[in-house]
Amino acid sequence: MMTLKIREFHAGDHIHTEQTAVRYLQVAMEEADKAETSRQGAAIIADALGEVARAQRHMSAIASDADRSRSGIYKALSNQGDPALSTVISAVHAAGGSLTVTVAH
Repeated sequence: MMTLKIREFHAGDHIHTEQTAVRYLQVAMEEADKAETSRQGAAIIADALGEVARAQRHMSAIASDADRSRSGIYKALSNQGDPALSTVISAVHAAGGSLTVTVAH
């Protein structure tokens, strides 16, 4: 009998370019807009930022830019996190992106 070992899926394992990172964050923002509550939307965005940051190994830079500890950044950028705006901005910049606002249709 063969035993199958299943690894936990991490989107960050598949993010290898800045363009992929930015597109992943765009999709996360679209999903967050559809969330039932703003807290759920924030969790979607925080988790996506964490995946991108881990994929690009920028956690230390984000922690420094946001004036937070590295462990605090890991917690903030998780699906349980509620990051400060400075943390969000630092993570987006580390991924090669920028924040923009558009009119919702």
